[in-house]
Amino acid sequence: MSGILEINNLNIDFLIGNTRKKIIKNISLHIENEIFAIMGETGCGKSVLAGSVLGLLPSNAIIEGSILYNGKVISKLSEKEYNVLRGKEIGLVPQSSLNALNPLLKIKKQIAIPIKAHKLLKTRTGIHSYSENLLQSLSLKKDVLNMYPFQLSGGMQHRVTAALGLSCKPSLLIFDEPTRGMDMVLRNSYASLIYSIYKKQNIAILLITHDLELAQKLSHRCALMYNGEIIEQGKTEELFKNKRSKYFQSLLEAMPKNMTRRNQR
Repeated sequence: MSGILEINNLNIDFLIGNTRKKIIKNISLHIENEIFAIMGETGCGKSVLAGSVLGLLPSNAIIEGSILYNGKVISKLSEKEYNVLRGKEIGLVPQSSLNALNPLLKIKKQIAIPIKAHKLLKTRTGIHSYSENLLQSLSLKKDVLNMYPFQLSGGMQHRVTAALGLSCKPSLLIFDEPTRGMDMVLRNSYASLIYSIYKKQNIAILLITHDLELAQKLSHRCALMYNGEIIEQGKTEELFKNKRSKYFQSLLEAMPKNMTRRNQR
């Protein structure tokens, strides 16, 4: 089945010396205009999978299989071709917002960089007005544009990082471990922000997370990874209800019950 993103029989090995270490094992999935969550514990390969979509794997990675974006094979693109795709077609919100922001640049300059690179807007006035509207859509005041990252609260930093991911109007936005290290209040607030982005921006979202509760609350469909493989995949509500694998059952038994699944869909 086709979609905005389609991954077919993907295998990824890392060449370490003369040894090939298998990281991703025969993964197939597709993402439509939805929130799709890839769940799994640290080290299961989910961030490597996301990196393969963005062409951000190290040079010792060996990729077999195919990755398609809107029907076009992107797994064989050159770095120059990927530079056109990243940001403009597929956006990324990395897991560490503070590390993702340049401490030496005001927020307005950081938002302007990808906009200029992809020639979304050309005039300073146009970029400034667009940036103001972008921040306001994420419940940030326009004054944030003239601030440095260290002047922002943790929640504001996360929202600014999301703004950077959205700045060039991608069709697919990847959130890599969006709630890692957050307290419960910030976590719930950011979950609401992700859902709001999906509804208002009308884009597909790929959620990479170890947070099963977040995936259950936000996603339409999801996949569970273990040791480089997808061991369960399907509609989120059905997957969490049926719990076919013992591994998934054990994860759910350890999951706190603090978030309520959204019923707006």
